[in-house]
Amino acid sequence: MSWTRFFRRRYWDEERARELEAYLEAETDENIARGMSPQEARYAAHRKLGNATLIREEIYHMNSLGWLETLWQDLRYGLRMLAKNPGFTAVAVVTLALGIGANTAIFSVVRAVLFRPLPFRDPGRLVLVIDHNLSAGFPQFPSSLANVLDWRAQSRSFEDLAVFATWNFNLAGKGEPERLSGLRVSSNLLPLLGVRPVIGRGFLPREDQPGGGHVVLISYGLWRRRFGSDPSIVGHSVQLDGRSATVIGVLPGGTQMETALDCFASGSSQKLDLMVPLAADLVQPDRGNRFLTTVGRLKQGVTLRAAQVDMDVITSRLEKVYPRHNAGWGATVLPLHEAIVGDVRQPLLVLLGAVGLVLLIACANVTSLLLARAASRRKEVAIRTAVGAGRLRLFRQMITESLVLAGLGGLLGLCLAEGATKLLASLQDLQLPRQAAIAVDYQVLTFTWAVTLVIGFLFGLAPALISSDGSRAGILSEALKEGGRSSSESRQGNRIRGALAVSEIALALSLLIGVGLLLRSYWRLLEVKPGFRPEGVATVEIDLSGARYARDSAQVGFVEELLRKVSALPGVKSAAVSDGLPLEGGGEWLFTVVGQTYAPGKEPIAGYRIVSAGYLATMGIPVLEGHGFTDRDTRESPRVLLLNQTLARRLWPGPGGTTRAVGQEIQLWGRGAPYRVVGVVADVKRRGLDQDAGREMYFLYEQMPQGWINLAVRSAIEPKALASSIRSAVRSVDRELPLTHLRTMQEVVDASVASQRFQLLMLAIFGGLALVLASVGIYGVIAYSVTQRAHEIGIRMALGASPGEMWWMVVRQALKLAGVGVTIGAVATLALGRVLSGLLFGVKPTDPLTFGSAALLLVAIAILAAYFPARRATKIDPIEALRYE
Repeated sequence: MSWTRFFRRRYWDEERARELEAYLEAETDENIARGMSPQEARYAAHRKLGNATLIREEIYHMNSLGWLETLWQDLRYGLRMLAKNPGFTAVAVVTLALGIGANTAIFSVVRAVLFRPLPFRDPGRLVLVIDHNLSAGFPQFPSSLANVLDWRAQSRSFEDLAVFATWNFNLAGKGEPERLSGLRVSSNLLPLLGVRPVIGRGFLPREDQPGGGHVVLISYGLWRRRFGSDPSIVGHSVQLDGRSATVIGVLPGGTQMETALDCFASGSSQKLDLMVPLAADLVQPDRGNRFLTTVGRLKQGVTLRAAQVDMDVITSRLEKVYPRHNAGWGATVLPLHEAIVGDVRQPLLVLLGAVGLVLLIACANVTSLLLARAASRRKEVAIRTAVGAGRLRLFRQMITESLVLAGLGGLLGLCLAEGATKLLASLQDLQLPRQAAIAVDYQVLTFTWAVTLVIGFLFGLAPALISSDGSRAGILSEALKEGGRSSSESRQGNRIRGALAVSEIALALSLLIGVGLLLRSYWRLLEVKPGFRPEGVATVEIDLSGARYARDSAQVGFVEELLRKVSALPGVKSAAVSDGLPLEGGGEWLFTVVGQTYAPGKEPIAGYRIVSAGYLATMGIPVLEGHGFTDRDTRESPRVLLLNQTLARRLWPGPGGTTRAVGQEIQLWGRGAPYRVVGVVADVKRRGLDQDAGREMYFLYEQMPQGWINLAVRSAIEPKALASSIRSAVRSVDRELPLTHLRTMQEVVDASVASQRFQLLMLAIFGGLALVLASVGIYGVIAYSVTQRAHEIGIRMALGASPGEMWWMVVRQALKLAGVGVTIGAVATLALGRVLSGLLFGVKPTDPLTFGSAALLLVAIAILAAYFPARRATKIDPIEALRYE
């Protein structure tokens, strides 16, 4: 079919046909004048007007294609056009991949931790019932068995209540001794959760009674790792804490179930290895012995609010009946899933919001690229319009191309997300509940492709609307002119590109301010003095809970022998033991001051540490008043203790910040003879650098021995270099004891700020990515503007404008964009300041230094992004710029 027949078909008007014919003839004549043959000249003219295939496909489409064939044609054409512009395609695809990949990875984390339901029977009815005593400063506290039994008998809201307590066990026998994480549980816990062992059976009610027998359920992971998935393991005996226990079953496996059960062990990423009955060691129902976590299942149709009202009535009744133990105590009913998630909800949602901002910036960048590309494709659009393509047809083609581009970005982003998700699931410092379950599954894939389709439509919408509006009067003829420079289309595109650049700057500023606030908060946190000197100290955990150490004298004898051997190691300055480490929490005890009386439930409470005599020197904790424990303090000598400065000042304040604590006596709840205060020591951070030190007491290990100890060793050499020597020393005293968590105190300090460090790292990555994308966006807008204004710049320079004036004209445009974007971003961030307030330490969310620094950084980046286009503007040759005038 000849071109004349194309142009004179009844689908177009005569004027358009003559326009295209005249253009082809003029281009052919000009090519012949340049020395081309007539055939070459006409072919070149056809290519300049538009590829002949384009017109033929358009004609074919209008006459004979169905919607499915049309879609396939649009897809093929879109891929072909992207392949013809590899640079544009690569930049757009990588930009989208970064945004989509980051969103997919963080969404995988958020879904696994926050949104995925627990793999238990009807998990929406599972709750945690937690004690609280707000007046004593305990918003959450374990429960006592006697109280739980009363709750179960009096409540009308629960089908059942079960209890458990975290525990640790030493496993001996074949292979190396091993320390395991486990639970002591009531026999109804697994039925309440709807969990059945994959092999064997669960606990029987009689096994949950004193003398009910020593039985154990092992986890699926321990069964595979330690016992080689032996199906005959049921009925075999294992050695737990020096006692024989019969394996009666294996807990179910699978990542979802295992990670959900792991949350009961520690609430973080620690693995659950086994369960034993709660009453195996004659647990007594003492109301003051609060060590149990309570899980309940609501009755069908009972709401959380109704259950809370029910528990308020019961706890109020118990407070009146048993004021000695229950005065001031209440109970909070929380959904089990919410209790497991804990404090990680806000940081994860902040991260999800941050990657959402990165995706918006990426979309703005790609939209700007498509607008610039749409301006360069005006002739193609003119040809399509000339041969009869309607606005809807052009719009559909442009949207199809943007969806193809988004699809390619989504595929690459999915590959990036897969690697990032695996990395996040393996990070030990992350310490998220159900962390091992983080993965890209079918729901994450659905999310990814939904996001891909939505953003593909959104970032292609503006370019498609502008490009498809090529039928307006005058645009066709202007697009076909070689020297055509400006049009309402390009002006509209420039306005949209400017708005996109402003939005990128505003979004990037919000992220940068967030990064700056977290960075300042993290620095403030690291500046906090923990109260001890972590340098040069190594620690290891040892469990003496076996039958061999059932007597206090056996525990004291082991510790004395161990400290003697460890202190004799080369390079060791001092060694000590304690029941816990700073920054990792610990237990609390009720006490009274001798000579004072207290109303029921108003007794003071304080944290405690049980330490050996050399603990203060080993940890570098200064004594402020009196003295520390000495060699004269033994098991047979009068009971002594140390107080930290906060507790001493609260009980016995003195002049000038001193205290009158030394020589005073306190009585521990249910602990017989009183203890005399012999010294006051500096405050040590007990639960974290961002927490107050709180009230703390130190007791002498010889006078209050217990089975769970941490060995601390201060050395003159690298602490970890002593690992093998410490292990050998422990084995020489008892070769069946497992050693765990061999680490330095500096690692303990670092672990205490691991969550803050992770939040800062993630936001820093996203903020840096946003800054790069915003810089590219500003550069693209300014560079395209310089290209569009080359003629204007040429005229200005021909009329005498200096290169410096042209440089400033271009940079001023970037500064305007940056100024508007910074203003909008600052106002938006001020409004969203409350979101970050819960993540900050020692810094206000409206910190002016952070806001100012972020704004100045973005302005500097804008100037830098405009530098090269501005420099190019100063080198424009006026003759070249005016050539086509």
